[in-house]
Amino acid sequence: MTQVKPYINNFKFRGISIATGDWIYGWPISTPEFPDKWCIMYKNDPIQVIPDTISDYTDMTDDEGDDLYIGDKVRCGKDDWPAELVFTIWRGIDGGLILRAGDESAMDINTPDTMVLCGNIHTDKN
Repeated sequence: MTQVKPYINNFKFRGISIATGDWIYGWPISTPEFPDKWCIMYKNDPIQVIPDTISDYTDMTDDEGDDLYIGDKVRCGKDDWPAELVFTIWRGIDGGLILRAGDESAMDINTPDTMVLCGNIHTDKN
């Protein structure tokens, strides 16, 4: 019960700015100005970000067209499920993408009938 979808990346990344707390989108780098820190290159400027928040684009969007990144929380539904459930998008050991609820369950990311972005592990602790 691990990965089923091959992981193909369009090389889009994001991280939370240390200065503003906002998501910064771009390419992760380490620079001479911040040799021990991670930055996201945004409009030719390195913006220092919280390293643990750097996540990459999954090449997927939700039902509303929002880009989905590793660590995003999605509300999923399926015709035969009694209710919608919230899962987190993770990358498995073989590089595929999985949906995980807590530490126990995982499923094929193509299984849900509906999938809507509802949070992120870095900004929504619930």
